[in-house]
Amino acid sequence: MDSQTVNPLLTAKIVGSYLRNHTVGASELPELITTVYRSLRELGRQAPVEEVLTPAVSLRQSVRLRGLSGMRASGKGPTPPYQQPTRLKPG
Repeated sequence: MDSQTVNPLLTAKIVGSYLRNHTVGASELPELITTVYRSLRELGRQAPVEEVLTPAVSLRQSVRLRGLSGMRASGKGPTPPYQQPTRLKPG
């Protein structure tokens, strides 16, 4: 439906049905009417297409032997234990 074909009586009927079952303050009534009207106007329009996000670096490249490549110490102070490489002890 576009803005020229939205029936104001349909908007009034929906708002009236809502008001029979809910308590709405007088100051909130214009916003309710506007919201219902806009929702009816938006019916039938296509939803915006979401873009598929691709990572900047592949997962295989981001995970290294020493941990995640994005979690390196900034150089300020000692490296926290969870970022230090582990050493394998032979047999």
